[in-house]
Amino acid sequence: MKTLLLSILFLFYIGNITFVKAEQNSISDSLTCTQKLNKAKKVYDAGNITEVDALLKTCLENGFTKEEKMQALRLIILSSLFQDEHIVAEKNLLSLLKEDPEYALNPAVDPAEFYELYNSYRTLPVLNIGLIAGINTTSIQEKQTYSIGSSLDKKPTYKSRIGYHGGIVGDILLYRKFQVHTGAIWNLKNYTYTNTFLYNDATTLTSEENLMWIDVPLALKYNIGKGKLKIFLTAGITYSLLLNSTSTLSRQNIDESNAAKESSLSFKSIRNPTTTSALVGLGVRYKVGYGYIFLDGRYNFGLLNVANPENRFQTENGDNLFYYGYVSSDFNINNMAISVGYMKSIYKPKKIRKLGEDK
Repeated sequence: MKTLLLSILFLFYIGNITFVKAEQNSISDSLTCTQKLNKAKKVYDAGNITEVDALLKTCLENGFTKEEKMQALRLIILSSLFQDEHIVAEKNLLSLLKEDPEYALNPAVDPAEFYELYNSYRTLPVLNIGLIAGINTTSIQEKQTYSIGSSLDKKPTYKSRIGYHGGIVGDILLYRKFQVHTGAIWNLKNYTYTNTFLYNDATTLTSEENLMWIDVPLALKYNIGKGKLKIFLTAGITYSLLLNSTSTLSRQNIDESNAAKESSLSFKSIRNPTTTSALVGLGVRYKVGYGYIFLDGRYNFGLLNVANPENRFQTENGDNLFYYGYVSSDFNINNMAISVGYMKSIYKPKKIRKLGEDK
């Protein structure tokens, strides 16, 4: 009799527990996703971390707002870490970073275990790509003077003129604060050449040359600072491809006799098709959304002769440059540019593999 009574009490107890659990599950299923998130927070704070995942997983695919989803993923990550379920924590961290690649931990509330997991992942943008535009000024460094006059004549003078540029630029993540900078920039570089020659400076020649290039920088960029505002340094080379070169030539005599009529000629054939420059730069950028606006200043030191010695005295159209008294000297082009632009950041979060670690 006693055994039967104990069996009945045991079955009643089990049934009651089952009923309570079923009732709790029924109540849980009737909750909205927002209510489930709020309940999961209370459950987590109470230390019942094993219940967090079950409360939230049904709403992760569809049901949460973006902000709610990130809060839910954070709770699942924390509860997984405290249960030593690191694979589950890593999976949900990837989901969190895909939802918001710039998610930032809060040192006031996030534990050291979360920081350790977070820092084991690549969270920096793998690529920044955008547009650049600005103005530039060109200075000429003459290497060897050529002229129709004598060696006693004055050397030619060169005056800078404002040019313009614009194009596409990109920064590829190399390591932490280091990036590889490149791009394709259309660049109009202008200058004025003046030369006086013959007896008593009897005639003055003026050439206003406009050179159109495609510049391809290849440089190392280093970023300094934290937060939204950063400074960056750039150093490398610029490879330049000449698209076109034209010059407006005129020659004026002192007595205005036998002056050469002003004319525009192609100078492309008397210029080398490519050149290379050493690049240094300094800039500042300010974060806006998943990208940043920037102000960039750079200087290109010409390394190679721009003049084509094989076509020094005649253009591709057969124009006789002696009519104007123009002979191209050997020279390098230096260029200073000020630019503004915007870059969009592209993220691809992944686990950072340690040396010798299996994939």
